[in-house]
Order: sequence, then C-alpha cells, then structure tokens
Amino acid sequence: MLIAVILALAAGTYGFRVAGVLLRDRLDLPERSRHLLPVGAATLLAALAATAALTEAGGFAGCARPAGVLVGLLLAWRRAPFVLVVVAAAATTAVLRLLECPDSGIVRPRTTSAPHRRGGEGPVRGRSGQTLSPMFTRGAGARIRRNVIDRMIA
Repeated sequence: MLIAVILALAAGTYGFRVAGVLLRDRLDLPERSRHLLPVGAATLLAALAATAALTEAGGFAGCARPAGVLVGLLLAWRRAPFVLVVVAAAATTAVLRLLECPDSGIVRPRTTSAPHRRGGEGPVRGRSGQTLSPMFTRGAGARIRRNVIDRMIA
C-alpha cells in the first residue's frame, strides 16, 4: 500500500513537471502574473516556515523554538557553515527548554474527555478527579497507566 502511494505521488509530481514544460509556450500569461508567480511561491514557503517555527498541535510552540529558528536564520544569513547553523539552533532551543523558558513547549490540557466510551457512562476519571483519555482506560495495562498518571499529577 505504501509503495503504491509513493509511486502515485511520484507520477503526479512528474506529470506536473512535464505539463509545465509542454504547456509553457501554449499558455500566455499576462506580464503582471509572470512577475507575481515567483513572489507567490516565496510567500507560500515563508508561510510554511513560519507555521512550522511558531506553532505545534494548533497552538503556540513556546519561545524556545522560535528563538532557535531565529539563531539559525541569523547564522545562515551570516553564511556560517550549515552544520554550525543546525547545531547552534538546536542548542539554543534545548538550552531555553532546559531553563524552562516561559511558554516553552506545547501546553496540553490535563483533562480530556472520552465521548466515544462504550456504554455511555461518560468520561472516566482518575483518583485525583481528572478526566482520562481512552488510551488510559482500556486495554492491557490500563490500571498501570492510570497509576502513573495519578503519581505524575499528585
């Protein structure tokens, strides 16, 4: 299954590239559009980079990751060796997370609901009263997982 998906994506990518070469002379774009296409590609790439640098799981990623990205950008702009850029960015992020920079990392709620629980009894609660996700309420080792969570919260 995975091989079929990879082959389909490869064929689609190749098809788009061939279509661009074959249709280049047949498609007549206005001059303004020709100037805006490279700007649009750069804008999409910048938006993707900003999203990856600033967010995680639908929320703010904290101050550590953007600071690491900023250090990496600064070193890349100064034409530092690639290995140095990557190591410095990772080290900056790691040090800020180690120092518990405010809003560092993902803020996850301590409670989650389990609306799809069988029997319709509602969410399952741990000993300390927090709602447990289905991962902690069913299957082998559920009691052990609940005890670990209770110890972490207590």
